[in-house]
Amino acid sequence: MLAYGIKYNESRFVFIGEECGNPSNYNHAYYAFQKIINANGCLHGLRHTHATILLNRGLNVKVIAERLGNTTQMIYETYGHVLKKLEVQAVALIGASLEESGAKSGAILP
Repeated sequence: MLAYGIKYNESRFVFIGEECGNPSNYNHAYYAFQKIINANGCLHGLRHTHATILLNRGLNVKVIAERLGNTTQMIYETYGHVLKKLEVQAVALIGASLEESGAKSGAILP
């Protein structure tokens, strides 16, 4: 705003267009945000984080694949490391439950 000689006060817009100093609209901010995400590869990171969180929360792999527009096979290949960790946790939980119930042997990893 200062570059255009516009004095700031609380009733003025903070985000303005680069070319004329007029207030920006929603589309300008949206496209600027998209440009930042695409330039920095953030979208891929957000997809990976999204899928990992859903897997860790126990959501069905088919549902996750549909949300991301992928196949279940791709989810297994890409996020196999997460699924292996979940398998170890599952075995530990089952083992603890069996131990509590007095079972003579526990769960084992496949």
